[in-house]
Amino acid sequence: MKKIFLHIGIGKTATSAIQKVCYESISDDSNTKYFPFGLIGDVHNSLSDFHPNFKEDIFDEAICQFKNLDSSYNYLISSEFLAYASKDLINTLIKAIINAGFQPEVILVIRSFSDLLLSSYLQALKSGFGLHKGESIIDYAERVQKDLNYLDLLDKWGQCTAKIIDFDLNKKNIINVFLNELEINVKSNIELSRGVNLSLMCEFIPLIRQFDSRTPEASSEDRKEFIQRLLDFSKDYYYLSDNRFHKQCIEKISDEMERLQYPKLKQKYNFI
Repeated sequence: MKKIFLHIGIGKTATSAIQKVCYESISDDSNTKYFPFGLIGDVHNSLSDFHPNFKEDIFDEAICQFKNLDSSYNYLISSEFLAYASKDLINTLIKAIINAGFQPEVILVIRSFSDLLLSSYLQALKSGFGLHKGESIIDYAERVQKDLNYLDLLDKWGQCTAKIIDFDLNKKNIINVFLNELEINVKSNIELSRGVNLSLMCEFIPLIRQFDSRTPEASSEDRKEFIQRLLDFSKDYYYLSDNRFHKQCIEKISDEMERLQYPKLKQKYNFI
């Protein structure tokens, strides 16, 4: 029986780069294809009711296409919003996959909580979304830790088999590891590099917080230009960045999260 892989994230684990490669560059001889329905851009965000633009009729139309797929191939669905989809939607999605004659399999890419918390904080700071006013990295880590429970995220998909890809073990080759595990072939001239979302140097955290607090009247375009200049600098000089101080700020929180979750994860799921 062929599979429909459900790549549920998590964010900040080369998810955007994987989605871009799979949407644009899967070759004709690949055993796994990118599911062509339920897409917003190159991502299957229409298949999660956690996404702000979710529409039930579009979701229903997309899952009706499972029965029309060529059953000689596997298919990939990818959206980090699936990690936070409701249990009812997950059950509906899984049932449709099984009724179409495919086996659902969940793929979750995880990384150390200290790196994940810092990276997601920087992403929220960069975008201007996802942070409370004046929120520090410690405040942010304390607030979001309950939503970053890998066990809970996977337990919602309980009737599916699941695999975990360890981002930290495969950091230098994460896209290739993901593609190989899912039997995805891509066009030979494609460069498999990360960096779809440019990263800020953590040294800019206080500067951005000062900008937001002292210039609340700044237009979104002014803020975007300011952030872009910091990103341009970060791209050229990221090798000079040192995130040890910010990791130490959240060390107690991240260490406790890993102590509570990782032993149980390794007992229950296959790690890659």
